Amino acid sequence: ILNVDCDMYSNNSQAIVDALCCFMDEKSHDIAFVQFPQKFENVTKYDIYGSSLRVISEVEFHGLDGVGGPLYVGSGCFHQREVLCGRKYLETSKLTWKMQSHLSEVKGSVNELAERAKQFASCNYELNTPWGNEVGLKYGCPVEDVLTGLAIQCRGWKSIYLNPNRSGFLGLAATTLADTLVQHKRWSEGDFQIMINNNPLWYGRNKISLALQLGYCNYCCWALNSMATLSYCTLPSLYMLKGIPLFPKVSSMWFLPFGYIIIAKYTYSLLEFLCSGGTILEWWNEQRMWLYKRTSSYLFAFID
Repeated sequence: ILNVDCDMYSNNSQAIVDALCCFMDEKSHDIAFVQFPQKFENVTKYDIYGSSLRVISEVEFHGLDGVGGPLYVGSGCFHQREVLCGRKYLETSKLTWKMQSHLSEVKGSVNELAERAKQFASCNYELNTPWGNEVGLKYGCPVEDVLTGLAIQCRGWKSIYLNPNRSGFLGLAATTLADTLVQHKRWSEGDFQIMINNNPLWYGRNKISLALQLGYCNYCCWALNSMATLSYCTLPSLYMLKGIPLFPKVSSMWFLPFGYIIIAKYTYSLLEFLCSGGTILEWWNEQRMWLYKRTSSYLFAFID
């Protein structure tokens, strides 16, 4: 099953072949889904709203790929139908790939098929069934994709991250400040909801690797991080109004750890961004948006 957002389209007809190579590999029978990065064709000049998700796509998800697989991000993803329907992974698991179509078995007139389609579209068939809980996508969460991927991996399956030179799928990114902040508010609220209700450190204990659990926590704590950032942005200013030094003087030995952390953090962040194909100006805009999001989107998500 290929899952693509309504504002994304296929940019590489070879993508489905690449995904099938992963699924049909004789040495790997535990692949549940193949995730392609989210790439966008309408990113503004110098990416002033930090919409490209460059470091996530080019660095972080490659790291997750080495510890059990990336998160399911809801678009540009190929799923094995049996896995999405709730099947658990066992050492003896080996899904059979049918090389023939059964479309010829569909019978009935056009009107009959139309009526059946209406019943299907109504979703009434899901009532009082495992759908939305044990089968299919998880319901009741703003980021049902991340929660669904976590549940699949906790059943023993793994995922693969494919990031070819020619993007498999392209979509539309937020191009205004308001759209960007609203989008990240929804993402961070849903991720924090997972942190509370399905904490990866507890829910994934003895099911997925500790490194993958921490990888999930990296995103699930976006909303929580707003508290630290908000404090760091306000307290120093309040202390300055009273003339109270909050940090040690430059001439003090105690300034060294502060200086080291600040310089090391931003140097590493810049190098990471440049190695991902970005520019210095784009990195600066990313840092600016990082502050905007943490003091608005993530804060409101935490409160909600």
